[in-house]
Amino acid sequence: MTSGNVDLVGPPSYWAYLCVAPESGSCIDVDGSIPGTITSTAIDLVPGNYTLAFDIDGTQRGYDASTTVTFGSYFNQTYNLASPDQNAISVSFDVTAPGSAPIVFTSNDPPRDSMGTLVDNVSLTQNSTSLVPEPSTLSLMAGLALAALGGIGARRLRRARA
Repeated sequence: MTSGNVDLVGPPSYWAYLCVAPESGSCIDVDGSIPGTITSTAIDLVPGNYTLAFDIDGTQRGYDASTTVTFGSYFNQTYNLASPDQNAISVSFDVTAPGSAPIVFTSNDPPRDSMGTLVDNVSLTQNSTSLVPEPSTLSLMAGLALAALGGIGARRLRRARA
């Protein structure tokens, strides 16, 4: 889903040279003919550790650009990019409760000449679910709970006999 206007840049387009390495073939120009916003569909998350990664490049046309990247309450960062800047961004974060959010790229640029920040290779990876107890941990916690209940029961039994 997009608002404003974004452009797919790449072969066979005349502007394909703007998708500089490490981009692979095509990239998205967040500005299009007017500054725009790229919004993914909402992504469901379960507790665990995640990595959001993307390539974000300056305009490659001689002026600075600014784009804000958000992912719900998990990530919010503005990138002010000089024309030749090329950045491979990778950020990790923890999710402690199930949730859902879209990834959003928003141009902060004034309308210029239809070319702004370039985005490519967006990915979200779940690294682990370490925030959720593993079965062995659950077994240990259940064993401790049973031992505590047994101790309470034995204490009450002693009081009842006395």
